Amino acid sequence: MKIVAYEQTFEGTPQGIVYSLRELLFDVADIPDAEGYIRHIRRTYECAFGREMALPDVGLDGRIRAMFAILEEAGLMEILEYA
Repeated sequence: MKIVAYEQTFEGTPQGIVYSLRELLFDVADIPDAEGYIRHIRRTYECAFGREMALPDVGLDGRIRAMFAILEEAGLMEILEYA
């Protein structure tokens, strides 16, 4: 998978990209894993847009792909390649 976010390109597995974003943007102690990152992004999205970020129950990589697609639709990132 390959995305552009925060004026940077990230490439790798969905989980690998999330870990890179988490390390770049947060204190790792506050957001300890990919699930914590997803929870934080969902809460932030819901506050900013006033609607729920519904993610399918298809495993961690599937939820991350769906989250990235929603964020792309909102204009917050660009997906260049899907895994």
